[in-house]
Amino acid sequence: MPRFHRLIGLMLLVGSSVDCGTDTEPAADPHGQSGAGAAAGTGGVEAGSTSGVGGGGGTTPLPPVDPNCTLPDAAFCDAFVKASPGGRAGDLDDARWGFARLGFGCANSFAFPATPLNVCGTWNTVNPGGPDSAFCVTQEGDPRWAEGFHDNTSFNYIAARIRQPFDFEGRTGTLQWEADARTSGGHGWWVETWLTDAPVPGANKHDDQLVSSKEALGVVLALNCGQSAAGAGTAGSGKMGVSDILLVHDYVAQAVYDPFSGPEANARCVTTEQGLLNTLQFKVSTGRIEVWASDAGSNELRQIAEADIDLGFSRGYVQLSHVHYNAHKADVTSFQSYQWARVAFDGPQLPTPRSYEIADPLSPVPAASTCFTNDVFRISYGVTDGVTYDLNAGSGTPSKLSFAGVDPANGKSARLNFDTTYVAAGDTLSYRFNGKEWRDFAVPAISDTWERQGFSVPVPVSDLTAGENTLELGTNTASFAMPPNSMHVANIDLEIELP
Repeated sequence: MPRFHRLIGLMLLVGSSVDCGTDTEPAADPHGQSGAGAAAGTGGVEAGSTSGVGGGGGTTPLPPVDPNCTLPDAAFCDAFVKASPGGRAGDLDDARWGFARLGFGCANSFAFPATPLNVCGTWNTVNPGGPDSAFCVTQEGDPRWAEGFHDNTSFNYIAARIRQPFDFEGRTGTLQWEADARTSGGHGWWVETWLTDAPVPGANKHDDQLVSSKEALGVVLALNCGQSAAGAGTAGSGKMGVSDILLVHDYVAQAVYDPFSGPEANARCVTTEQGLLNTLQFKVSTGRIEVWASDAGSNELRQIAEADIDLGFSRGYVQLSHVHYNAHKADVTSFQSYQWARVAFDGPQLPTPRSYEIADPLSPVPAASTCFTNDVFRISYGVTDGVTYDLNAGSGTPSKLSFAGVDPANGKSARLNFDTTYVAAGDTLSYRFNGKEWRDFAVPAISDTWERQGFSVPVPVSDLTAGENTLELGTNTASFAMPPNSMHVANIDLEIELP
């Protein structure tokens, strides 16, 4: 049923959104350029001039919470009614959201090709780096956030992290969001929700690969409930359930939910349909998690999974993820696009850190020159012997990394968030701001960290200055596929915590 009661007055607020038509997949070559925004996001980083995007947040008094979410007593709400274009997160507000693109890719490089994007029913082919994250409004007047990517026959994913912390100390907190949460099963595409005790970009577990903070909780919505999605394109299996609940203690992940046991084995599912939203609700305390969900287009929730847990934190960071595992092997599309609405959580409203980001290089790489299946845009930089550079240009042409417009005033702490490949447990990551003292961070004992990893490392506020802040990076890793003391680095953010 259309949710008109939520939509009164919202159309006036979406000045830059797209009014869209029916859901029709692209009939032509999905790798070609077509539709609005087709040429966007193609620019690379000019050597020696890589500026960041500034972010706000953390003002006193705290800003009012968006009233357009239906969760009672919401401490955070984003109903996607006003686009904030620019930055890594596209139309998402970079001051409120961190955004990461990760994967294995060719030679373990973070890289994404152009992709079809379902913008409230109209499919456009767009490039990664911002155009792949867009706001729109349906014909019924419902605001949505549309995102998508093409997995390039590999394991790739994107993750959007709410910068404002979610606090559930001494209580059961509620996180709620809506999306057309289709899945083709665990060898295709699906969505996930993660809660991490530190703002590590792109939390995820795939086989023995774990990207996480020290303590975390993940809910994987990849159960197709015995319904094949083969030949169904982007429509999925028509069913969705919880395939896994993962509890992370001291960088070790443990599965705490089995969807194939009990009297409702492989049957605790809801219906899904492209363009019609499911409501997902997560009730979380340090001792238990419950997952509630609705059928597509319905508001009626029912419990579809639960687990008793021993969570090592009560204040964390919410991450919403869209994940692919080489989807063509499931005989579905290698591209997928999800629509999201009304993301909210309850509890005390905590300050949002001031945030700043360094733009990804987005350097184009033709497939013919690599082992990629399609032409791609690089998300990551190279680092060798303390020199950061565009991987297309090589280490002989350094890139100057800098955060623009930084305001460290009254900051009580700061942290640098980023993702890597080629580092391993026991290696040292080095970083320094503004030519001051080098800081070292020892990579913790996480299995197979060299393929991909995320970190959130402390930065003394005294290392920062008002305005532009330069960043240098280094490592002592002995990479098997790059020169010694080398790594890839991507999704680089600086956050300053406020009192």
